[in-house]
Amino acid sequence: MKHLSAATLDSLPTTVTVPNYQLAEVTASILHFGVGNFHRAHQAVYADNLLRKGIKNSGIVGVSLRSSKMRDELIQQDFLYTVATLDTPTTYRVIGAIKNILVAPEDPQRVIDQVADENITLITTTITEKAYLLKDGDVDFTADAVSCDLANPTSPKTIYGFIAAGIQARYHTSATPITILCCDNIQDGGAKLRAGVSHLLKQFAPLAHAWMQENVSFISSMVDRITPATTPEIIAETQDALTLTDASPVPAETYTQWVIEDNFVSPAPPFAEAGAILVPSITEYETIKLRFLNAAHSILATIGYLCQDEYIHETMQRKAVKDFTERLLREELISITDAPAGIDLDAYISQTLARFAQPKIPYRVLQVGSDTSLKIQQRWFPALDKLIQNKQQSSRFAFILAAWVVFIERTMADETMNDPAKNTFLALQNSPTSDPIMDVLAVANANHFSFSTDAKFMHEVASHYHEIGQSSILTLINKLNAKAD
Repeated sequence: MKHLSAATLDSLPTTVTVPNYQLAEVTASILHFGVGNFHRAHQAVYADNLLRKGIKNSGIVGVSLRSSKMRDELIQQDFLYTVATLDTPTTYRVIGAIKNILVAPEDPQRVIDQVADENITLITTTITEKAYLLKDGDVDFTADAVSCDLANPTSPKTIYGFIAAGIQARYHTSATPITILCCDNIQDGGAKLRAGVSHLLKQFAPLAHAWMQENVSFISSMVDRITPATTPEIIAETQDALTLTDASPVPAETYTQWVIEDNFVSPAPPFAEAGAILVPSITEYETIKLRFLNAAHSILATIGYLCQDEYIHETMQRKAVKDFTERLLREELISITDAPAGIDLDAYISQTLARFAQPKIPYRVLQVGSDTSLKIQQRWFPALDKLIQNKQQSSRFAFILAAWVVFIERTMADETMNDPAKNTFLALQNSPTSDPIMDVLAVANANHFSFSTDAKFMHEVASHYHEIGQSSILTLINKLNAKAD
């Protein structure tokens, strides 16, 4: 069977949406780091929307910081791919926004040159939390990869090194302004990118650093679209719909949202025309997503694994778990959260839980449960501190923290753990101490949050931890729910 490509677009069934623009006329003004499924179902679709409106400079050059897999899959397809929107029925749309994908380890200079290219006016990132090399919520300047970039600025390894080297080259060539836009699920990601880049430039290119202050902006955004992993079933279903082979289709839900901090210093594609929301500050939007959607996702992944569920929607079908999660959001978190104008938190929670419950969105528990030692630092801990500070109920959080410790223990025992702190957890397991609960929580930097020193709360965590080891987690959740009635 033939592959999806520019040459085969005309042969696709009329039921498949294809680009209404000439691929050869697309030019790239966006450089994107992290060309995974989420980017291809989110920012690239917004760019494709603009291309469909005739804004021809909305193309993207992608960069992979690690693997050549995505480049190798898509190059044979002229970088075309299909978004399969999982609805009733599933709809299929071919995206033509990506012009090329560079693999950073193969040719770092080429990536640096793209950052410096005056035709590139916007850099975006979806590199996941762990690529930011954070410690205690800030960039860890002592990380080996950061030190390596400082010693070898022309052969960088990190996002900070590539942007810093590119800004230095841009300063010496076109000296045109550029905007760096974080699209990851981290609080104030633009500021973190600025901190990492500044740390490097101050030391190896102080003049470029001074120029950067007026000519480079680092901004944040809040992004949202559930994008499960591509499965053999999705590949087969897409092939049937296209009557062609697509090596890397992307499944996604119908819902999508992009809220962008409107602080561009360079010309940028008019994403508002493609459905994005531009606001002066995204802080409240970030907080809502982290505190409700992301926090609930991590809660469901933790409990779902302990229930031996494979998918999040299966966990949502357990009434006790759904009630527990919903009550935590409505009865505890709403009270400590300010919403921007136009956002109804009750409605947002209902919509979020309905999205998680969709069986057509097969989001694996272990996919959501990856990298949790990083995720819960932003999704759970700040809210928990605020609850305790306000002397509000936090028994459900005590239970979910205990469950997370058990989750860590069991994913290690089952050899299913996917976490950057895996070796640290294994070392703790091999050298147990008198406080194994706090030892595990400390790997997620819990000791830097005030709840960890609240004796009453931590005693409750320990009690739940021992209960989970001796009883069914569903039985315990039912007891908690009944106690609250």
